Amino acid sequence: MVIVSDGAVPPVALPASFDLPIHFIKIGKRSENVGIVMMDARRRISRRGGFEGLLSIKNFGNKERRFTLEITFEKTLLDARELTLGPGKQRTEVLSDFPDNVLTALKHSDGVLTAKIDQDDDLAVDNTARVLLPKTDPLPVVLVSPGGNLFLETALKLDRMVQVTRSGFLPPTLQPGAVVIADGVALSAIPKGVSALVIGPRALSAAVSALSQGTAKTPAVADWDRRHPVLEHVDLSGLYISQALTLSPTGGARALIETADGPIALVEEKPGRRLIYLGWEMHDSDFPLRVGFPIFIGNCIDWLSGGRTRAEGLTVRTGQVVQLPDAAGDTLLQPDGTSEQLGSGGFRAALAGVYTVKGMDKTRRFVANLTDAGESNLLPHSLTFAGRAAKVVSGPVRTEQELWRWILLAALALLCLEWWVFHRRVG
Repeated sequence: MVIVSDGAVPPVALPASFDLPIHFIKIGKRSENVGIVMMDARRRISRRGGFEGLLSIKNFGNKERRFTLEITFEKTLLDARELTLGPGKQRTEVLSDFPDNVLTALKHSDGVLTAKIDQDDDLAVDNTARVLLPKTDPLPVVLVSPGGNLFLETALKLDRMVQVTRSGFLPPTLQPGAVVIADGVALSAIPKGVSALVIGPRALSAAVSALSQGTAKTPAVADWDRRHPVLEHVDLSGLYISQALTLSPTGGARALIETADGPIALVEEKPGRRLIYLGWEMHDSDFPLRVGFPIFIGNCIDWLSGGRTRAEGLTVRTGQVVQLPDAAGDTLLQPDGTSEQLGSGGFRAALAGVYTVKGMDKTRRFVANLTDAGESNLLPHSLTFAGRAAKVVSGPVRTEQELWRWILLAALALLCLEWWVFHRRVG
């Protein structure tokens, strides 16, 4: 058996009875290639620019590479960075602080964020990667605070993608995906599809999966969950609280902030709903006066609106099938400019680039990237089958062939020659 490949395939198990010799003809000799092996972006409601991105670049070659990384939104250049990568090295770049014109454009439609490196190497397709940023619909936040809370209102105004509605009571109907901040108001139930930040001892109710263990006077914060997104970049050292409700989490809730008397804050996550509970009133602590308070409120909004932070399904890998059962009959525009009519099974993203699906009432876009370190590494690999390595062949491969076809062909040629000689004599 002769296999012609670069070896970039998973191990193959052969039957125990397979005893034929395996010859492996390697394709490729080098990998002088620099490629983008990962790119992603997500919404960060509490961050300036609204989005943050991450991409990773790797040098698969044997020499140092210097190149320019360009970041564009649609056709507008946002950033250009001069980078250097040593042989076999990989580095990660953070994309943040997008200008206001990006947010303005995303209020009307989605947009393509493109990263490109200017390299003349062995593989061009991985020099470019794209992410489709979704349209930024405002996030509805309902602040239920009968007496008002200047600290909360000021912190919420810092989020440009948050649409705040102030109310003295919980509205009877809420938009799915909305966030409720209940300041000292007990919620009998939290509607499905709605997440909430509940503040204060008076707000503890059946909607919060916790039992009260009593009131602690001037509890000192002993520890907090630094790994949880809600407390990212928030320092609670020396936090003063005059009094707080100590809690016993139940029903899947877990402690967020711990004191010697017990937990005073918790988080809970259920399908379609997230909840944060603080066991003290804002005016009973110096928390609103700390620099970490607006960061904390922004983190809460980010986490509670978790379903809105990522554009699921808008970015795919090349070769992946995009399922679009509702797009039968729609027109697909491919990155190379060709078009085709879609069936009920969607389409396969065979090319890297932007795909546009045009229907009667809506237009959708998808982007496809290679972003695969295994594909970007062009060096041929060794093959192993059923525990034995394939024999590498560099020259011609000798194979056993049956000769009866050649004998039959020679006999046919001889017969034709005799027929020609016979007719020549007769003539």
